[in-house]
Amino acid sequence: MIDLIVIGGPTATGKTNYAIKLAQKCNGEIINADSRQVYKDLDIATNKGILVPTDKFIANTLELEIRGFKMEKTETIGWLFDLVTPDQEFNLATYQKLADIVISDIVKRGKTPILVGGSGLYIDAVIKGYNLPEQSIDPTLRQNLNKLTVNELQEMLRSKDSQTFDKLNNSDQNNPRRLIRLIEKYEQSQIQSSKPENQVNKYNVKFYYPEYTLEDLYTKIDKRVLEMFDQGLLAETERAVANGYENAKALQSFGYKEAISLLKGGIDKEACIASIQREHRRYAKRQITWFEGEGRGYKLLQFTV
Repeated sequence: MIDLIVIGGPTATGKTNYAIKLAQKCNGEIINADSRQVYKDLDIATNKGILVPTDKFIANTLELEIRGFKMEKTETIGWLFDLVTPDQEFNLATYQKLADIVISDIVKRGKTPILVGGSGLYIDAVIKGYNLPEQSIDPTLRQNLNKLTVNELQEMLRSKDSQTFDKLNNSDQNNPRRLIRLIEKYEQSQIQSSKPENQVNKYNVKFYYPEYTLEDLYTKIDKRVLEMFDQGLLAETERAVANGYENAKALQSFGYKEAISLLKGGIDKEACIASIQREHRRYAKRQITWFEGEGRGYKLLQFTV
């Protein structure tokens, strides 16, 4: 079995810094396991940190460019960042394949693979070997949906998934592109099994998890959100909107959706900051529930930064 180091846990607990230090000690390279950091040009709200592109690439058959990046002003190489634009589809099955490819390549070069991130499902898919069905777009369905009016698309989504439709804001309810993607996503979900079947795990995993207190974690999260505004979160969001990504799924995640509301005058800056801090804290609680919940089966080795 391949030895794989995993560093997972809630946001703002120093996972990346610890991973870099560990990589320097054990001749390792890092594999991103954050579902939002796969998107290009979305750096600040995703906490991507400082990445410098290199001329290192890993060949694959998925028509995606796997480029290596120097991380946080060090020589440590990280993979699976900046894979797709914010409006491109990216799913768990694709991530799992890419992660397996990168891990294999790192091992072949005599280095140690270190999987790092806070997206529990991404980590699970790799270390537990989920048997995931293909999630390709049905070209006939896309062609038929493109022929429908906005009203017809609204009725179709409402009839198939009223819960999702009711959560959409007015802009999304009148956006045919957004409606089409949600209908396609629903159809794909019907094909997939409700729970992925596990294959035989091919990795010998050593799982590191941060020590923290909830009070300190929340303090760090609140501070990090303030730093996002200093780093240019609003300018980054403006560029993404100008490039046509406003209704992309990646821009509907916390940090960006609130920034868009601020830019449109829907909320003031103080309310925007408070909302992003609140959403980050909620996200951290969900991560904690995932990683520390009974039944996950992780044997956690704690670390401090």
